[in-house]
Amino acid sequence: MNNSTNPHIQLTNPFHYEEKIDVILFAHDLIGTVRGKSANGLMIHNKIFNVVAIIDQMAINKKTSEVCLGVDYDVPIYNNIKNALKNHKAKALIILIAPEPMWYSEIEIGIYSKLDIINTSFLFLNKKTRFNKLSKNYNIDIYDLRDVTKIMAYPNVDILKRKSKVIYVTGTDCGLGKRVATIELAKEARKRGVNSVVYATGQTGLMLGEIGTVVDSLTIEFSNGVVSQHICQLSNMGYELIFVEGQSDIFHPANSAVAIALLHGANPDNIVIVHDENRKFHKGFDENSELYGMHSLERYIKTLELLSLPCGPTYKTVGIATIGEKNINAIKSFIDLPVADVRLENGPNIILNAILG
Repeated sequence: MNNSTNPHIQLTNPFHYEEKIDVILFAHDLIGTVRGKSANGLMIHNKIFNVVAIIDQMAINKKTSEVCLGVDYDVPIYNNIKNALKNHKAKALIILIAPEPMWYSEIEIGIYSKLDIINTSFLFLNKKTRFNKLSKNYNIDIYDLRDVTKIMAYPNVDILKRKSKVIYVTGTDCGLGKRVATIELAKEARKRGVNSVVYATGQTGLMLGEIGTVVDSLTIEFSNGVVSQHICQLSNMGYELIFVEGQSDIFHPANSAVAIALLHGANPDNIVIVHDENRKFHKGFDENSELYGMHSLERYIKTLELLSLPCGPTYKTVGIATIGEKNINAIKSFIDLPVADVRLENGPNIILNAILG
């Protein structure tokens, strides 16, 4: 395969919006939960979307400022799209849950109201005839963000000659704040005048206006290669620092493949680990499950180094990002690395100092 002629591996953001637009989130049973992290991100860091309303039948009486981590303002919550549209105008409906048949009528109301549909699920709406026809009839766009089946590439040897410094922001579990840490570190670097970029690897990162691809939806044979090609493209664009957004973790029973694909595809110079010392069991399963215990942070650091490729840099962890003063103090008691909460004023500065050496 001649990767240089494959147009599907070119780095872009999938949206064509020229200015920030108002959107409604379709997020039943997500607001205020660990699985609602995409909604949180869309309210905190967005460059292209302005969230004007949320649809969640279980969260009608909740305030986003109280239940959504990092969100300091309130977005109105409704039980269905019809009620939301009575009070708010929007350009798009972002679907954060699986668009199963029970929700089709709600999605159709959105299309009838001339809303673009942004679908984050593995259930692709463009491949369903009824939605494909409706989108054409009402002249709206349907974005299936996880439909990346045409993206194929093998590793690029130029990854060993790149000039950019690559930072992989990983974590010891899902839902810890890897995306938040990645974005905050890139922002801090830009404040210092360092030409930096975020390589988004999940659907939320793309919806925040970053460039990249949804790595957990790639064909596994090509995942390392796509990441490698994209990192090379970013390096050729002249960025000094490339912050790679991590997904899942190398020990997660459900999603370890994507974490290792990112690690080896990006072949990073430095690693930042997001960790919660209070968490003892992997998330992403039953909230009350104690089946999948977590390894210690020390073992995680050691394993990442052992996974270094024989060509390129040794995977060196340079800092730990966490949440809250209690976590900072607990981790500092047994890890001799900079530890900080990147949500706090000086947090990104502490971690970035370690990255820049």
